[in-house]
Amino acid sequence: MLTSTDSPFGAYTGHATRTRPLVVFAHKGHDWIRGSEQCLLDLVSGLDREAFRLMLLTNGRTLAAEVERRGVEAVLVKHWSGGAVTNLFTHQRVTRLLRERGASLVHANMAVTLPLVIPAARRLGIPVLTHLHMPFASLAARHGALVRQSTVTVGVADHVVAPLRDGTAGSGRVRVVENAVNVERLASGDARRLRASLGIRADAFVATSVGSLIARKGQSAAIRAVAHARAQGLDVHLLLCGDGPDEPALRALATALGADQAVHLLGMRRDVGAILRDATDVLVATAHEEAQPLSVLEAQWSGVPVLASDIVAHRDAMPPASGGALFPLDDAEALARELRALAVAPARRREMAIAGQRFAHGRYDMRRYVAAFTALYEDLLAPAAHRRSGPRERVSTLSGGHAVLRTR
Repeated sequence: MLTSTDSPFGAYTGHATRTRPLVVFAHKGHDWIRGSEQCLLDLVSGLDREAFRLMLLTNGRTLAAEVERRGVEAVLVKHWSGGAVTNLFTHQRVTRLLRERGASLVHANMAVTLPLVIPAARRLGIPVLTHLHMPFASLAARHGALVRQSTVTVGVADHVVAPLRDGTAGSGRVRVVENAVNVERLASGDARRLRASLGIRADAFVATSVGSLIARKGQSAAIRAVAHARAQGLDVHLLLCGDGPDEPALRALATALGADQAVHLLGMRRDVGAILRDATDVLVATAHEEAQPLSVLEAQWSGVPVLASDIVAHRDAMPPASGGALFPLDDAEALARELRALAVAPARRREMAIAGQRFAHGRYDMRRYVAAFTALYEDLLAPAAHRRSGPRERVSTLSGGHAVLRTR
């Protein structure tokens, strides 16, 4: 991927034919692959290239490289958030790029992209699908007005977009497409020797947490719970998969609690599926706020029991039928009690695993995910006179993992 100093974009190679509509993905974020980036990659991988041309605008080199590995053109936006003059220059170049390429639709992967893409899309008269990976309530103050200008807003869970259904402008253009599990990615890797490499005994109880090491993810509660459970005599270890600015503080906390030999910070891992499958007894999800956590879905799919903080996203992802268990938010002692109870109850763990797997396989199928967005694209790209009229609809799922359109 080439860059030039006189353009806010990376250079591109070749021009695809324009006989198919061009869907332009826009993503702004840190230079990493996390939940929202993985969702975009999974969608790009699954879309029918005979039906759509695809392109990505992003400020992240890592995401751009991953998209290009999938045979999709990535354009690197170098000055996404500069001063007023820089932003004007970038807006003009984005508008020109979309016009020259014949863009048909913009898929904004998170609301933070909207200040750039909404003006360009409005000028060109092309629809914008805004894909929310965080609750609208948490971003409304900064981006709410732009979200409401989107042609359609898609949330990964109902609670994410619920505030948009308030009868104001844009409230009728809301859909829900739940996340899905990339089975091939989960099946890759081999972590059968991980426990031994970390000095963990074969009969120890291992909890795993997956996510960025940031305050919102709440991993400090998991560390405190492990320390408490060990003080009560349980040989329990915690695997933290992820990186982020809170890593030094979490290491210091583990040391201060005397649990530094039991808390293993593994950094960002590409083999999370293997770690869940080969080295984990229970997934611990301690977040304070989520939209729809991929780690919970992946653990359920893999047949790993889940203990999660009692927040709306976890309640949505873990109804009673899923077999998971909730504990009060940030309550380390309650989590420690759950860990101790599960450690001595293999039959209960098996029941939780079977229920979670059955639930996830019926709800988070990748074919359903891709089909849902394909249907949305086709609807948005249809001539205005032929678009669906009457009550607005939202994408939902039924048992079996098939996408359906359900009238609100």
